[in-house]
Amino acid sequence: MRYITILLVLWLGTEALAQKDWELPMKGDKVSFTFKSKTMSLGGKDLCDIYYSPQTTGDLMAKTISHATSGKVKLLSASTFMFQHTLHSADGKPTSLADCKPNQPDTAYGTLSFNLTQVNALGKGRSGTIKCIFRIVLMDDGYEIQFRGFKYTFFKSAGFGKPQEQVTVNLEEEYDPANASSSDKKYWADVKMLVELFHMDIEDVLSSQIADFSFDD
Repeated sequence: MRYITILLVLWLGTEALAQKDWELPMKGDKVSFTFKSKTMSLGGKDLCDIYYSPQTTGDLMAKTISHATSGKVKLLSASTFMFQHTLHSADGKPTSLADCKPNQPDTAYGTLSFNLTQVNALGKGRSGTIKCIFRIVLMDDGYEIQFRGFKYTFFKSAGFGKPQEQVTVNLEEEYDPANASSSDKKYWADVKMLVELFHMDIEDVLSSQIADFSFDD
């Protein structure tokens, strides 16, 4: 009985979290996330130079791959995921370190996508790829990053006896908070967690690069 009680408490705790923190942030009628980094002491270095460096690209790639393979990231639902990203040039304009402007904010546009497959007690739940663009403004003491333009690609039934068809829609078309099931809420909570995790990865990698080049510490 004690074992059953503990399991019930854990389940209720998970359900409470799902009920509390699953809604996606909106700006108008669009899903939109905005984060500000912690204050960074650059010691005269340019954050834009660090952002565009090959070391930052490589470290961020390694970090995001590690999340998906190590199992250390505990999603709210029993989901599997994989990140893909680009750090700049999502606006169609080729940019590089040479475009950094000293002593003023620099802006880069990147993409983030993740495949997220949800499994529940009855089998597979929601599954698909969510992709968005982000704008990051690099300043002299940190950055601000905004994610929006979310697209959701998934397979849907085309009718009895017909193969499933792949469709891509604006995420807002599938996100229906008024009629969200418990499974939906867990899925959206995972989406929210993964976007925030990517921001935290960028922050960690940039902070690490700043520390690595601080030879005068």
